[in-house]
Amino acid sequence: MIQLSPAEQETIYGLAEKILGISQKGKFRKNILVRNIELRISQTKRKNLSEYLNLVNSDKMEYCRFISALTIHTTNWFREPPHFMELEKYLKKNMPKIMIRPFVILSAACSTGEEIFSLGLLMEKVRREHPEFDYRLVANDIDPVSVSHAKRSLYPKQEVATIPKQYYSDILIGKNQFEDFFTVSKNIRERITFTNENILHLNFDATVKFDVIFCRNVLIYFEYENIKKIINVFINRLQPNGILCLGHSEALNAPETFGLKIIWNSSYIVVKNHAETKLPEKKLNPVTSAPSSPESYREDSNKYETLAHEITPSPTMLASLENKPKTILVVDDSITVRKVLQKLYEQHGFKVLLAQDAKQANNLLTTHFKDISLISLDLHMPEMSGQEWLSQIRSKGITIPVIIITDA
Repeated sequence: MIQLSPAEQETIYGLAEKILGISQKGKFRKNILVRNIELRISQTKRKNLSEYLNLVNSDKMEYCRFISALTIHTTNWFREPPHFMELEKYLKKNMPKIMIRPFVILSAACSTGEEIFSLGLLMEKVRREHPEFDYRLVANDIDPVSVSHAKRSLYPKQEVATIPKQYYSDILIGKNQFEDFFTVSKNIRERITFTNENILHLNFDATVKFDVIFCRNVLIYFEYENIKKIINVFINRLQPNGILCLGHSEALNAPETFGLKIIWNSSYIVVKNHAETKLPEKKLNPVTSAPSSPESYREDSNKYETLAHEITPSPTMLASLENKPKTILVVDDSITVRKVLQKLYEQHGFKVLLAQDAKQANNLLTTHFKDISLISLDLHMPEMSGQEWLSQIRSKGITIPVIIITDA
């Protein structure tokens, strides 16, 4: 694998600070960043950093992967549990004045979504106990790859064990091709808006004020000047008496200088006065059929079909292949998607060939050309995109039916 020289490493550190605003002083973080970029150079088969940066500048998808390589993705379900416990107490204590309008929470730097869905599970539990209560959730991250993952709302089934059992009524375990995954109930998913943005420049609809902002274990990567900017951005986006929740290791030394007052561990309430702005419901994915009682919105887990419509070919397409050799070539750089599609097709009696990029696809196509009846193709892949590869095989006269898959 390519190894970056000290000078090239400094170039990467500088780009990370310029693009993300994140300090690169920590040795541990530097090592992770360097390994990530070296891996991307190797995966895209570039000879050196200069060639790779040229690719980043010319290829939108690789730019997204570059940003992803520059960021840290440490997250898990119900991380730092006391924050969730205290928030639940706060909601129940203040329920009469809270339920006059939707309660709005922002998960800043949400990574792959575990935090915002943890908050959703908590909000849904509260809503079940107080049917008049409603909420909206917003989650952002600078990494478009992580945001795309979060939007899928599909997680490995073994992670369910890390979620407190009191929330299991809103956990849906997949079946058939999704048996190794789980998601949260539709009531939660339809109340979440995901955005791709930098917390230094929070551009999500400026008329929306948040009741709570979670930004945990993020500020530790910023220099103090940028921390001040971020805190002030958050304060300006919080409702009067809104709550800012930071990581346990990020407690502010002098919260009063920001117009904040500590209310529980590393969490602060806004005491600085500013004008409240009415929330425009249409901007926050309003729920048109809000339930009137707990029983009316319990989702039947037997009807779990999350994401199936996005990556599953129609029954007509599958039926049309029954009299042909039953082999499908799946070309996708996501191991999760490859695994899901493999199970789906095998359940319909097909043999499945798996390729993670155009090169592997070409090799399999050459070897198994007479057997392949269908190609499942991802548009966004490293080095050669799905669209480029499709054009290439079509120019050679290959007319095998193709299903295009994209998470864009």
